[in-house]
Amino acid sequence: MIVVVPHGPAGSIWTDSRDGKQPLESVIIKNLIPHVDETYRTISKREARWIEGFSVGGRGAAHMGFEYPELFGAVSILAGALMDGEFWPKLNGGANYRTVFADDREYFAKHHPSLLVEKNADFIREKTIVRNQARKVV
Repeated sequence: MIVVVPHGPAGSIWTDSRDGKQPLESVIIKNLIPHVDETYRTISKREARWIEGFSVGGRGAAHMGFEYPELFGAVSILAGALMDGEFWPKLNGGANYRTVFADDREYFAKHHPSLLVEKNADFIREKTIVRNQARKVV
């Protein structure tokens, strides 16, 4: 087993910022995963790649796992910060929300795990183990 634990910048919410200045999601998907597969003896199939996160990292795991279900065979969300668009603008004075989503509720909604899991539900149901705190939810 190879475990890769990226540490994102504070306030990134594990999503590319709307203005493109913090492309954290893109760096993980387009750079980190290919780098790990090219550098180490991995099984570079979705069935062998899992994503997991805790709190905001849980939101990131849900976001990336549900946005790119063809890359991840399992998604684990531990105490995921899956709050809606009413919560994030109030957290820490809305600084993270403004940095990532630029107060754009449509951009926020487009990247929310709940929409992504609905958008890709058929593929996820067929191919992915989805767990929320050890309970099967899909």
